[in-house]
Amino acid sequence: MCEPLPPGGEPPGLVSQLDAVVRAAARLATSDLGDLSPDDLEALADRCQRLKCAADAARLATVAACESAGVHRRQGLRAPTSWLAHRHHLPVGHAASAVSVARNLLHIPRVHEALARGEIDLAHARLLGRLWRPNIAELFDRDTHLFLDKACTVSFARFEEFLVEWLRYADPDRAQADAERVRKNRALYISRVGDQIAMDLNTDTLTGGVILNVLRHFERRLFIEDWQAAREVHGDDVCLELLGRTPAQRRHDAMELALETAYNHDTAGAGEPLVNVIVDRETLDREIQRFCGLPRDPDAAFDPDSRCTLADGTPISPDRALYMAFRGHMARTVFDGEGRIIDMGRRTRFFTGALKAALIIRDRTCRHPGCEIPATWCQADHRRPWNLGGPTTLANGQMLCAYHHRYKHRSPAVYT
Repeated sequence: MCEPLPPGGEPPGLVSQLDAVVRAAARLATSDLGDLSPDDLEALADRCQRLKCAADAARLATVAACESAGVHRRQGLRAPTSWLAHRHHLPVGHAASAVSVARNLLHIPRVHEALARGEIDLAHARLLGRLWRPNIAELFDRDTHLFLDKACTVSFARFEEFLVEWLRYADPDRAQADAERVRKNRALYISRVGDQIAMDLNTDTLTGGVILNVLRHFERRLFIEDWQAAREVHGDDVCLELLGRTPAQRRHDAMELALETAYNHDTAGAGEPLVNVIVDRETLDREIQRFCGLPRDPDAAFDPDSRCTLADGTPISPDRALYMAFRGHMARTVFDGEGRIIDMGRRTRFFTGALKAALIIRDRTCRHPGCEIPATWCQADHRRPWNLGGPTTLANGQMLCAYHHRYKHRSPAVYT
């Protein structure tokens, strides 16, 4: 709320306790933190995150209670969204989102409790609330511990991918219907806005993956050109901020270059572009059974390591993957039950060919924690150095971006 705290006596109960927390947070926000050590700052950031999560959980519980008590009707308003937007001077969209999440969390109390304890963020709770449906409530409750574990151990992008895979397992008809809806609504909008042309593309993830692979090929070429040009001017001080184009400008120029190349190239007899689809054996077999109209095993448990994605981790619908496999327009990598790709042995110092492709497929991004640079832009590196007997195998390999590759050699203890 925007009202100031009461200057005199404290209100009783929970309100008084929350007022004390608000005052403590306000003091922290205006404190000088410059004298704290990096360890203390990290610990403080962790406590602030837990406080934010607990506050989000408390706010959502209060919003749900206000709706149940009909507080909005006391104000002469027809919906709790209108009351929340008016009461706290919020955009209607923000208020509607809060009300929606508050309603969804009523069905999944264990998720709400995890948010209150600071184990997950509101962003995780929002996704899980959208995932829940009455027809999959029993499966959702059974696998809630998997959701909470993934939320605490993987990046948010991987968490989203995991939920997509789980939904395909729990409700394949809904997942396929969602994929078909996206495919049906595909569109490319091109409009003139003043002296500019605006483009807006909506497509499914498989088609989008093909387009992104083409763009990344040309974008990488332009990045190398920009880096070399900047290095000639700035020498070893070159960095991303000194490049002649922004990433968005390079993407634009990459699209222009790709279209120009395609227009000038004789396409007679050329095949369709390939994309790498990563799918585990169980998911592929299950989709083949669905395609053949065979009944589903009701006792089959969900495998948290199952996946059906493009090489960069973008989830795709298994029925689309099966369709592309039948047509022969994709390169597919099928993992066994243990998720293994066979090593190539210690034959050479450099990761090349199929072995490097396997590293890219497995890692998807730079392996340094928190770095999301695509693996296709990274360098293959030995975990245990080659000169110390480290083999050139999948188990001893990792993809590191140029910065973290150099960082590893400056700070080897981080990677041991």
